[in-house]
This record gives sequence, C-alpha cells and structure tokens, in this order.
Amino acid sequence: MPTEKGRFSELIEARCQDPNKAALIMYSGEILTYGELIRLRGQIQTTLAHWVRPWERVALITRDGRLCMPLLLGVMETAICAPLDPALNNGQYRSQLELLRIDWVLCDSDLDAVIEAALDLGLGIITLPGGPVPAPETSDLHLQREPDATRRRKQGDSRPAFVFTTSGTTSQPKVVPMLYAGLARAIEVEADFYDYTAESVQLVAVQLFRNPAIQVILKVLIRNGSIVYTDGVNPKRIADCLQRFPITHMNLQPAGMCALLRYCQQSSYVYPHQHDMYLIVVGAPLPVQVREEIQQLFRANLIDHYGMTEVGLITSPHKAPKGYKPGSVGCPFFKQIRLEEGEVLVKDFGMFAGYDDPEVNRDSFLDDWFRTGDMAAIDEDGYLFLQGRVREMINRGGEKISPYEVEAALLESAPIKEAVAFPYPNKQGSDDVGVVVVPHPGATVDLREIRSALRSRIKPYKLPALLYSVAELPTSSAH
Repeated sequence: MPTEKGRFSELIEARCQDPNKAALIMYSGEILTYGELIRLRGQIQTTLAHWVRPWERVALITRDGRLCMPLLLGVMETAICAPLDPALNNGQYRSQLELLRIDWVLCDSDLDAVIEAALDLGLGIITLPGGPVPAPETSDLHLQREPDATRRRKQGDSRPAFVFTTSGTTSQPKVVPMLYAGLARAIEVEADFYDYTAESVQLVAVQLFRNPAIQVILKVLIRNGSIVYTDGVNPKRIADCLQRFPITHMNLQPAGMCALLRYCQQSSYVYPHQHDMYLIVVGAPLPVQVREEIQQLFRANLIDHYGMTEVGLITSPHKAPKGYKPGSVGCPFFKQIRLEEGEVLVKDFGMFAGYDDPEVNRDSFLDDWFRTGDMAAIDEDGYLFLQGRVREMINRGGEKISPYEVEAALLESAPIKEAVAFPYPNKQGSDDVGVVVVPHPGATVDLREIRSALRSRIKPYKLPALLYSVAELPTSSAH
C-alpha cells in the first residue's frame, strides 16, 4: 500500500534556521541540537532501509533520551515504530512483542530481557551501544540477526507510523495502528491550534516512548521549538524547569498537576516569569479549586484537553466561543462528534482506521464513527461535558448516574481532598451509589452535613446511600 511518509522530516528540515538550536534539553543539562537530530535521523533511516521492509514493525527500546527522538523519526519514516518501556522484564517483553506482532527489535545492546525474548520468538535484532554515551555523534546501529525466514512477512500494510497498545474500556489490551498521513495532518492542525512557533518551549514529563509525549514532540519539532525533558512526573524537577526555562507549553494529567501544586505550596515556590503559558490537562478535568490555585500560581492559561490514543484531540476549551465553562472539556474544532444514547462518537482525520483485531472493531465502530466509550452531554453552545465511561455508569433503577458528577459535587465541599463514587448492589436488583471521601490534612468532616449539602448540587436519585470517610485511598504503581 502507498504511504505518504517523509512529511515530518521535510517539515523539520525546512524550518531549521539554526542547526545549533536545542531541539531537546535534558534535565541533566545534556542537549540534542537540530543539526544532530537531522543528521542522526538521516543515518538511522538510511541504515534501516537496507534491512527493514516498509510494512514491518520495529519495537524501539532505549534508555538514551537524546537518541530517542532521532530513532523515533528514523524508524517511523522507514517502517512502523512500536516504542516500548525499557524497564520491562522478559515475560512482559515477550507478551508485548507477540501482541504487537513485532518483526524487529531495535534496542540497547545490554537490554538482555528484550533480546532474549526476541531470540525466542525468532525476531530480527538491531542493537545500539548500551549505557550512556558522551555525545550523540553516531547512531551506530548493528545488525545482530534478521527475522526467521519462515515467519517474515512478504507484504503488508505500510501506512502506519506507529503501533501502540491501549486498554480502553476493557482489561484486554488492544493494538492501535496510527496511520502516518492522518497523524501528520492532525499534528499540523493541532500545532497551529495550540500556537506552537519557533519560540515555543515545551516541558515534557511523560517518558518519551509514550504516545502522549510523542505527539507533543512532533508538534514542537515541526515548528522548530524546543523540548525540556524531566524524564518522569517529578514535581521537583518540573518546578525547577519552570524556574530555569521560559516554558510556553506543558501537558500533565490531573494527578501530576495536583502533585506539582502540592510541592510548590509546601516549598513556598515563587514562579518568576511573566510570559503566557499553556498548561494542558489531559485525561480528566481538574477540580475547580485546584484549577484556580494553579492558574494563580503560574499565571497560566489552563486548558482541559479531551482526547484519546486512537483519534487524538477531540475537544478543547481553547479558542472556544464562550471561553472556559466549569466542568466542560470544551468544543470540537477539527473532528465531527455526535452522541448516541449518551456515548461520544467521533470521526477523525484518518489517523485511526481500526484495531488489529477485527473482532474488537465490530464493537468499536458504528458505521464509520468511532465509539469512544465516554458518556457525555452537549449544551446549547456545543460544549461537551463528560459524565464517565460507559462501563462505569451506575444504573439505579434505570437511571444512569455518572460517578464523575457525584465526585465533582463532593469536591466542592472545602474539607474534602479526594472522593470516589462507586456502584453497589441493592435489594431491588439494581445499583445504589456509594462514596468514599478523604478529608484535607487536619480537617474533620461531618458525613451528615456533606450529604445534606449535596442535596442542593445533584438530583435526589444521585445521592449516595453509603458514605465513608478514610485517611487515604489505596493506589497502585501503574502509570
């Protein structure tokens, strides 16, 4: 199948006015310049083209943050890139390589866990020097073995730039191929929408192998901006970078924003800059109180961005006709959306044409509309208000209740730091609403007063029948 690959490299090179400008600044102080990025990407692409076919899938695993960006570009322009976490064990790598139907592994030479898994599966192996290097002078790729001849694909779909996994509304991971042409169009449009220029400085906290980081990186690079990388959601590092660099854009999930705010409050942090900054919240809207405190601290334009791995940005309050509306994730600008029995359906740029598994696709599309699995309402101005996931909705005698709505109402109560709403079975054969709240440190809560206050905020059938207060909620180590 024909591809339109090469668009990202063309844009980056065409807009590069100064090869010594920093494309990537590591927290440690190491820098990757645009000249190095362009040269290394060219070397990698030329070398890979001798070994890898355009329709083959290459798992990319490296701990070298400076080489990660030219490697991502080189692989996606040559074949199909599947970035993976360099911290997995042998069994996890084997599972990922099989699920993603990988043909080649491109990794650090000392990553034994993935090399052993690739050998067991008969995959091709290309290695980089292991451990840190003084400077990214050369990509230095080494062909260790080609894929077993008996399993090597003679032909296939060469249109994807990347393949990722996502769990979505199920516990079974799904494979998401992202088509190059649609991705390129979406990245260009979103770069314009969020006002990326050569003066932009983007703080990236999420590891570079993750899809949200990759999409942000591409927006910055095609506008010839700079990226500051903290290598993880570390509040101290993020605060330090906000102090040291004129950050114009930062994307974080609500938990990361809250952790950053707590760190700044506890350390009496003073933000020194006066320039405009976009703080883009991904995953879910922030509680109103947290939102106001962050905006006051950083004098920033805080944007509740709603998107998905499969289709990218769906709605945003940025440039919406009536600005920000509390509780809303804004309006659609580039994609068609509609509601079907309350579920958000989307048409995108052609970035996503379906999962690898045809069985999953049957439940994931309605005609040519992608089913997000998110429940929502749209007001008269076209603003979208998320109400939870289809499978998370609480069914109380036929009435659908969004746990998010109940939680948001609870968080408006000053002493409450966290709240979780959940369904539990009642004697009538349906669900009742249960809630667990965590008070702010040093605060006390009166559960009767909280229940009474909720009556003015939500409808009676949404009121919790069970209400508990605990010191903290259990959490996992999942990212």
